Amino acid sequence: MAADYLFTPVTTEENKLIEYVDLLNEVFNSKDHFSLEYLKWLYHENYFGKAVGYDAYYESKLIGHYVAVPVEYIFKGQVLKGLLSLNTATNKNHQGKGLFTKLATKTYDLAQELGYDFVIGVANQNSTHGFIKKLGFKLVGPLDAKLILGDFKVDSARSKDKFRANWTKESLNWRLCKPGSDYFLNKKSNIYSATDISFISASLLPNQVLNSTVCHDNRRKAMIKLYLGYGMEFTNRGVSLSIPRKLRPSPLNLIYKRLKSSLNDVELINNMVFNCIDFDAY
Repeated sequence: MAADYLFTPVTTEENKLIEYVDLLNEVFNSKDHFSLEYLKWLYHENYFGKAVGYDAYYESKLIGHYVAVPVEYIFKGQVLKGLLSLNTATNKNHQGKGLFTKLATKTYDLAQELGYDFVIGVANQNSTHGFIKKLGFKLVGPLDAKLILGDFKVDSARSKDKFRANWTKESLNWRLCKPGSDYFLNKKSNIYSATDISFISASLLPNQVLNSTVCHDNRRKAMIKLYLGYGMEFTNRGVSLSIPRKLRPSPLNLIYKRLKSSLNDVELINNMVFNCIDFDAY
């Protein structure tokens, strides 16, 4: 059956986006989690460039889809073009045939041709092994998850020279207009997102707002803050509690793959900073 699959690069025309919406909602058993408006914002209107990925068709029907979206990182003054590994879906009748590995490999080959430097992603406990063993990713480490009561700050000066997302006012304005989002700024201009628990707000990007605009700003007070990220150093904070991995719905691991041969993996991984806003949790 493998010979009957047709593999084509992802495109962002509306008719294609509608196919992606249908497949993603079908695979993830969701009626409207993936909307046309959301995929248009993420795939087509992305500030850093259009989505990169591959589709698999069988008998003219879309049955497999993998996408990574462009991101921009900076390290020691050098701006690097990266991809964030994100949406993957395979029709239930075609699972277990290695389609994801084929789609991902084709995506990374295309990404190299397009001049991308690296791929970064957040994998759950089940998928981490496959990314590392089959696709050549390196495990950076588990994301840190903390609940914080009271004000807190991160040491922006110490994180300035780290390998981190290069958010600007313009790119943040795009990011904070994510359809369906529930973001707000507190009086200290930290960015927060509502969570499924009314009194807990997720901290997206501490102390680095850059006078950005929140499209769906429902201003309120963040009572208990959820910090989810990697490599940030706190200078002072309120009472905090690390959430044990066994109590999280699915422990999340930060993973990284080099595409540009001149990059120093060890140096980048040892200096990596990753915030909640850098992926699609909220």
